[in-house]
Amino acid sequence: MARFKNIYNVNKIFMKKRIHNLCTIGQDWFTNNLEITMIPGETIPDYIEVDEMIQKYDEKEFIIEEVINNIIEELKQYNPKYIKVVSNVNDAKHLEVSVEGEYFGLEEDINA
Repeated sequence: MARFKNIYNVNKIFMKKRIHNLCTIGQDWFTNNLEITMIPGETIPDYIEVDEMIQKYDEKEFIIEEVINNIIEELKQYNPKYIKVVSNVNDAKHLEVSVEGEYFGLEEDINA
């Protein structure tokens, strides 16, 4: 896991990635248009590593909520103050949806 000291005092990171998944409920392919917001702590992630981490979920069987949860769990390794992952899906069998998951770091980190 590559991470770098946050020597430039980056206070927010926005990332976007598009992956395709086979819904295990509807048994149809859909596009996860992911938007990730991270408030870093003392370190920031290697963006190439984050891209590769998300890419491993591409072309696999997952529901939207599962992808969001898995990404949040993996991003916790960077000890961020905050993570938000939003998936916008507009090509599934169901209506267009945006699903959001959040993680709040340790309270002393959030208030720092």
